[in-house]
Amino acid sequence: MSLILPSVNPLEPIPMVDEPVPLPHAATDTRSIILQAGLELILKQGYHATGLNELLRSIGVPKGSFYHYFSSKEMFAREVLLRYEQQKISEIEKQLSNTQVSPLNRFRLSIIGGMKYIEAANFEGGCLIGSLAQEMSSHSAVLAQTLAEIWQRWQDRHLACATEAQQLGELGAGINLTHWVESYAIQLQGAIMDAKMCRSLKPFRLMNWLFFVQLAQPAHLLSLEEEAFLALT
Repeated sequence: MSLILPSVNPLEPIPMVDEPVPLPHAATDTRSIILQAGLELILKQGYHATGLNELLRSIGVPKGSFYHYFSSKEMFAREVLLRYEQQKISEIEKQLSNTQVSPLNRFRLSIIGGMKYIEAANFEGGCLIGSLAQEMSSHSAVLAQTLAEIWQRWQDRHLACATEAQQLGELGAGINLTHWVESYAIQLQGAIMDAKMCRSLKPFRLMNWLFFVQLAQPAHLLSLEEEAFLALT
């Protein structure tokens, strides 16, 4: 999937904060602390709803520190996205390289992981990539470009696993794997959004039914517990 890059001016820097609340712990890496706090806030409430005052007060960082590391809120959000991607890389690669299950079942276990995550978060949060793509792609060329690059890297990792599935006969020889992976990614983002809206795991189960019951057949079943968790009721 390609993201249309708009022609827009960078966002204006947002106001400095007032006097900060002291940090409750020693700050060994101020930039990292700001990024992690920003990641958590933006994931929870979105880009526009996350104010710099709120962010810096919550971590007790002096008002000059933000602009020492980031030229604007837009560039800060770009670094947050890259940090989020880096945190997810090892998790994704672990899932997709799990040779204890067949390639298609690695996709299914990834769906289960997403289901458990969003359920534990009380159907809040979700995927930062999808959330910011909806909120910011038409407003910021910088963020749209960053999102497109991350999206492509995500698909490349999944394409390798889908290729293995096709080689093992789990996916038909005539299937265009690039299209299959892109469709899977789009469906997953839709399932996350729909699950949050209806506060239900059914969208994930519908995705499993479509991709791994109707359109393809994994080489083997998962555990009884995992199959029951994915099953439509």
